[in-house]
Amino acid sequence: MDSEQIVDLKLSFTKYLTGLERVESMVDGDSDSSLCNYLNWRDDLELPMEVSQLRYLHAHATENQLFHTRFPHVTHLTVFPNPNYGDANNQPIDSLEHFSHLESLRLVCGLREEYLQRLLNRHGANLRSLIIEQVEDHIVDLNFISARCQLLEVLDISTKFTISSKYLFPELKKLSLRCIEFDFDDIKLSYLLNIPNLEDLRIRDISIHTFDLDDLRGDCANMISNPPVLRQLEYLEISVWEDELFEDEIELARQYFKALNPNLHRFVSLYYPR
Repeated sequence: MDSEQIVDLKLSFTKYLTGLERVESMVDGDSDSSLCNYLNWRDDLELPMEVSQLRYLHAHATENQLFHTRFPHVTHLTVFPNPNYGDANNQPIDSLEHFSHLESLRLVCGLREEYLQRLLNRHGANLRSLIIEQVEDHIVDLNFISARCQLLEVLDISTKFTISSKYLFPELKKLSLRCIEFDFDDIKLSYLLNIPNLEDLRIRDISIHTFDLDDLRGDCANMISNPPVLRQLEYLEISVWEDELFEDEIELARQYFKALNPNLHRFVSLYYPR
């Protein structure tokens, strides 16, 4: 069965089996999670005639579809940019601002920062999970996200970000940051370690020059030496792109973190040569 047939099959399931809560297919043994994928690329298709129980929806902004009228129970929403609007400045995001039960939001590939703000202003107070894969020509402000998403438990960002204060995200348990080609040198790691209930921290594809050196030597070093700071942490991963390998230092760091926190099940730190 080819991809078009799979999309058509999912379309039929969604349109005519309105009691379904989730529709997904398997690709090479893995779930593709492309629920209602037909809505992403084919605006000519009609929504179901009856109200659907679907909770997992992938869609893109469109002027012609008020998704919430036929999918009022959606809790997990993935937003793609609409390929029919080549300019990222003209995505009609209004059609995605009216869900009432949203708990998880994923933004994929090149939506503008303005749309992120609008969606978080509308849905942020109830979100438990937020995934941002890319924001067009902008830097994601973690302080803004924290202010809008106080109940957030999972945050995954694969784009440039900034953080300017401590004591953010009171309920956050898992934080993943992927910062490839990050050209800043003022990110304070101590601000991330100050997240009070963090259990899983993954910082990937960064340069050691990303972080503020004074903060690493000062506040960050003092915090790491204070066991209560890391009492909740169970998984810590740091991967760095650098010219040299620091295997001895990594082993010392692993032993140090394990000594500070016996609950830390995994400490993974990978160094890749540029």
